[in-house]
Amino acid sequence: MDLAAAKMPPCSCCTFGACMSQLEYSASLTAEEYCRLRAAVGWPELPLEEAREGLSHSAFVAACHKGRDIIGAVRIVWDHGYIAYFSDLMVLPAWQRRGIGRELARRALAWVGEQRRPGWKIKVVLISTAGNEGFYKKLGFTERPYDGMGAGMDLWLQ
Repeated sequence: MDLAAAKMPPCSCCTFGACMSQLEYSASLTAEEYCRLRAAVGWPELPLEEAREGLSHSAFVAACHKGRDIIGAVRIVWDHGYIAYFSDLMVLPAWQRRGIGRELARRALAWVGEQRRPGWKIKVVLISTAGNEGFYKKLGFTERPYDGMGAGMDLWLQ
């Protein structure tokens, strides 16, 4: 059978015409790539220097590339004690719902878990984008508000 004629992926890991086995995960993320991802997912633009500073002060960064192209990224901001902020999980819209965000999240949460010392517990917090709460619930996060915990809040200083 001619796979191209049948429009079937050439291997079991391939979906939507893109081979998932060609994706590479690493700690390499440039400020330019970070800003491109932010724009692609509709987040507010940041000056390049501000993005560089944020990335350089992140405790953990993971990125997904296909060749030289950025596909997705995540970062963790951590106080080196008991609070870690799960920040900026972004995947290009054309690549969403293929497990890339889940894999980036898995890597980030595993890294946080590895930072614990005996007797420690680290609370991982995040601000979900609207409509993605279910994704984070599947990772074990609890939606707020709930008993004794109010809603999350934020403030942009401009």
